[in-house]
Amino acid sequence: MMNKIRLFTILVFLCFTSAFAKDFLDKKESNMLVSSKNMALDLAEIYIKNVYGNTVSINQKPYRIIEEKDVWIINGAPPKALGGNFHIVISKKDGRVEEITHSK
Repeated sequence: MMNKIRLFTILVFLCFTSAFAKDFLDKKESNMLVSSKNMALDLAEIYIKNVYGNTVSINQKPYRIIEEKDVWIINGAPPKALGGNFHIVISKKDGRVEEITHSK
C-alpha cells in the first residue's frame, strides 16, 4: 500500500511540474517580439532595402530563412550574375540586427 501511495505522489508531482514547465516555456516564447517566420522575413526585407537598396532586396528573393533558438538567420538567394548575397541575423527578442553582411 505504501508503494502505491508513493507512486501516486510521484505521478501527481510530475504532472504538476510538467504543466508548470509548459506554462513557463509558453510565457518565455511569448516574450519574443519576432516570433514568426513571416515577421522575420518582413523585417529582413526592410533592413536590406535600407542598407543595400531596393534592387538587392528584390533580386535576391526568395530569401532563405533558418530559425535558431534566439535568432532568425536570413540569406538572400545568390544572384544570377556575378556578385554576392546578403546575410542578416535578427534577434527574436527585440528585432535587433545582430549581424548584417554582403558577400562579393
